[in-house]
Amino acid sequence: MKNERYTENLLEQELRKKGFDEAKLQFQGSYDPDIQAFLPSKRSGKDGKGKSEFIIRLNGDAADLLVVECKADTALHASAPNLSGTSDLKPVHFAEDGVLHYMKGLKRDFNVIGLAVSGTEKLKITTFKALRNGDIERLPTTGILDREDYVALLRRTCGYGQKSEAEIASFAKELHEFLRDSMELKEENKPVIVSGILLALMDQTFEESYRSLTNCDDLAEALLGAIRRTLKKAKVREEKMEAMEANYQFIKTDKSVKKHLAGTISRIYRHLYFALQPTSSLDMLGNFYAEFLRYSGGDQKGLGKVLTPRHVTELFAELADLDPAKSVVLDICTGTAGFLIAAMARMFGLANGDKQLQNRIKDKGLIGVELDSHMFTLACANMIFRGDGKSNMFWDDCLSNRDRDADQVRESLVSTIESAKKQMSRDEIEKAEEVVAALRSIRLDGAAKQDSEIDRVKILMADLNLGKEVVRTLEALKQTGETDRQIKSRGANVAMLNPPYAKKLGDKHELAFILKALDLLEQNGTCIAIIPMSCIIEDSATTQALKRELLESHTLRAVMSMPDQLFQPQAATTTAIVVFTAHKPHNPKRPTWFGYWKDDGYTLSKNRRVERAPGIWAQVKANWLGGYLNEREVDQVSCKQAVTAEMEWCAEAYLKTDYSALTKEHFEEALKQYAIHLLRHSMLQRQDEQLNQEIA
Repeated sequence: MKNERYTENLLEQELRKKGFDEAKLQFQGSYDPDIQAFLPSKRSGKDGKGKSEFIIRLNGDAADLLVVECKADTALHASAPNLSGTSDLKPVHFAEDGVLHYMKGLKRDFNVIGLAVSGTEKLKITTFKALRNGDIERLPTTGILDREDYVALLRRTCGYGQKSEAEIASFAKELHEFLRDSMELKEENKPVIVSGILLALMDQTFEESYRSLTNCDDLAEALLGAIRRTLKKAKVREEKMEAMEANYQFIKTDKSVKKHLAGTISRIYRHLYFALQPTSSLDMLGNFYAEFLRYSGGDQKGLGKVLTPRHVTELFAELADLDPAKSVVLDICTGTAGFLIAAMARMFGLANGDKQLQNRIKDKGLIGVELDSHMFTLACANMIFRGDGKSNMFWDDCLSNRDRDADQVRESLVSTIESAKKQMSRDEIEKAEEVVAALRSIRLDGAAKQDSEIDRVKILMADLNLGKEVVRTLEALKQTGETDRQIKSRGANVAMLNPPYAKKLGDKHELAFILKALDLLEQNGTCIAIIPMSCIIEDSATTQALKRELLESHTLRAVMSMPDQLFQPQAATTTAIVVFTAHKPHNPKRPTWFGYWKDDGYTLSKNRRVERAPGIWAQVKANWLGGYLNEREVDQVSCKQAVTAEMEWCAEAYLKTDYSALTKEHFEEALKQYAIHLLRHSMLQRQDEQLNQEIA
């Protein structure tokens, strides 16, 4: 009688010949509870009770498995020809039926290669593959392959590693709990460690060796070394590399982080690393940033950082009418690079696989500026994951007062030279006065001419022996406005931004960011921004002055009022999208298009905005884009109105009200809301009076 154990022994020998480690073979099911949970019994179908002949992890912690079912008799190889995952299977009695049965369970959470094996002299082998949640495919392979070949079979399959936004959010919740309870990380460091691990795993040496590093100090050092190698390979400039690496140093100094580092890497490698898709519009690290704040009780608005929902960043990319051959997209408050990622994905789609266009997009088509060092690190990492784009990322304050900074440097130089004159000869004093005059004549506007004027001063100073410090200060003067010059030299013609929201008096105004972005664009460039509604309707002196400054140099083309819940639950700010044409003064007689875009098809459910029904957002977006591009006027939806800086810039001010649709209930609700407003105002006023009395 043929014995199934002979078949298993023959197969083990073949696997060893192909380099498989016998110690990693798992017999009669899996020793790993995460795998065993998805193995269904061949008799009852109950999860967790399956006992396949072999299971092998093909790639360490990755979600790639090899599962084997054996039968001694080749007559029991399959119950019918050309079986598939949808066939009526007899898993107890046949090899193909059995392996397909196990694959149907495992593919709910893993990518699986399945081998059906029969025979006691010469093995008969059928090979199947399935990606997670995908269909099972029969392959022509009839022998045993190397482990690397099985991994390649899976990884080369379209859709390998892809996960939905909901799945990534679910993993973010799980990971957040681990990072909070085990590592006790600060909020700002949670997405940073995720980005660092992902960057390290891009280094092949680290990917293949990290599991063998049992000493936590060695593992931390290896991870930081792998990050540096990845950044070097991506040709990140040294100053940016140093800025990024500084944010990862806590990994080797925090004892709790090192203690749990191996487990964190394993989780991220399995659940996230292969989900990085170069052409996806998903801002992976921004998504994690938002999820971590959600589950920690953090408030993005409180931090001044309200990250833009993905469907809005994708909407911007379509509103901008991007051209993969010409568009250069700028975001001067980049955050985690959500807008740049959406623009890159949109232009890649329009490039239709043209490698030359794709290279142009990555090398020249995306520019970002971010001041927050953690956000800058995340943005650069996000761009590296997509193959490039980081070369045009700037760590800088886009709204710093460069004129003031430059004047301070110049006055410091003048003061130094004036003091040095006391020790100079008459001829040297005359030369020094010439230097001072030349310094004061420099126009510190960041233009290219500024550099040549500073070089002239440097030549004049050569004979004065003022010391190396003065020369270094002169070089510092040369650097003021450098980021602006770099951006302008790259020819940005589209700006997309969600400025940080002003939280208190003295914070930078959102309209100031729009002004700056427009200044950096080429003639007739397009600037699209999403800002609080208050910025375009309030009558404060600051807002009115900024609105006037905008219209003096640029054209307000369109304004769209957005859903009230758009940024919930992270923030309750009511927003609007504004669209400007750069360096074309606004004609007060030319009407601006206003859209009332209050329903995007999403609703707030369980602390998350989700589509009310599948596909509804696609329909809404198509209607919005059609109205905007054609400047359609539709009752209660859109209109055109000529406006000035003193007027309100929102559709609500100019759409005609349909009084016939108003009911008694509408009137009563309005009265209730007004009564609540009066009550709140009265309570706040009483609190202020009480506080003033206590202070007095």
